[in-house]
Amino acid sequence: MPHYRHIFLIAGLSLSFISEAHAAEWRACEKAKLRQLDLQQSKRTASPSNKRKSSRSRGEGAHDSAEQLEDWLWKNCRQYSYELRTLEQQRM
Repeated sequence: MPHYRHIFLIAGLSLSFISEAHAAEWRACEKAKLRQLDLQQSKRTASPSNKRKSSRSRGEGAHDSAEQLEDWLWKNCRQYSYELRTLEQQRM
């Protein structure tokens, strides 16, 4: 009987480590999504009449960053698509 107790203890510890790793991944995905939303919002609110050539290149850099975040989110956070969509709807 003591053998089974050790198996349950090891299984329980493994599950706790998995859930902690899972939470860390969610936090990274959430942070990336919020950053992407901020970049998109700043691009929408930027006034075209106030842009100079240098600020336009910075805006394009922000656009590239938002696209890079989109790619990263798609590759790494698909399992959280529902949560990320909910997060985006809350920010609207």
